[in-house]
Amino acid sequence: MPVSPRLKGLLKRFGEVQATTSFYAGYRPAGPVERPCEHFPAAALEPGEPALLVKISADGAFRIAPAIEADGRESDVVKVMELPEDEFWYFETFRPALSRLALGAPGFLFEMELVNLYGVFEAYLADTLFDRLRRHPHFLSPKAQGALAALGDPVARDPSAIDAVIDGEVRRLTYGSISTVLAHMRSALDMPGLPTHLDQTVQTVALVRNCLLHAGGRADQRLAAADSRYTSGDRVEVTRESASQMVKALRDLAYAVDQQ
Repeated sequence: MPVSPRLKGLLKRFGEVQATTSFYAGYRPAGPVERPCEHFPAAALEPGEPALLVKISADGAFRIAPAIEADGRESDVVKVMELPEDEFWYFETFRPALSRLALGAPGFLFEMELVNLYGVFEAYLADTLFDRLRRHPHFLSPKAQGALAALGDPVARDPSAIDAVIDGEVRRLTYGSISTVLAHMRSALDMPGLPTHLDQTVQTVALVRNCLLHAGGRADQRLAAADSRYTSGDRVEVTRESASQMVKALRDLAYAVDQQ
């Protein structure tokens, strides 16, 4: 059957984000690749070579001044830029990162893609659950049905109050693991046709996303237990290929939900 407007919105967002990351993953600036060193002493410069040396300011102030040559004269071609310490460490990484773009897309680009699109999928799923429970309130948990009953006569109930009860139920359902949500959808929400072959992959995607957001990008014990490819404490590596595979699983599951 035709896809819903909600799924169309998800697919368009997925296409927009993936087209953007694909463009920058393939983009390479023209010109030579610079590889600045972490420590670049003035003595390493060729005679007359222009340069900008960057150092931490002793008093926390920003300034640019000529470098002082060995004979005490101010240099005509070498400048020294002093930065506050926080700005120095930012600058030290910023410049080499620009040069490394010519060698390949940074891994965090695909991490951002995955985190963003899992959020889009999560919102799609929550909206779908809300609509289903709004149309079929008998699928609500006993506690939520009791909250609805407390609103009084069904004919005279405040729609916003009904929405608040259902929103609370959706939040409760989606607070747990995605595997638990999918199992609940098949049983309690009468969606037995929802396929199961994507459950493990999407569960891994959810756990990877959680590690990227909440564990400093390192695998936690839950991810390591769910997928043997990950070791607790190790850096979670998201490549262009793995991000594409995980995003495809989210798209396929969203389509399967839409067809129920």
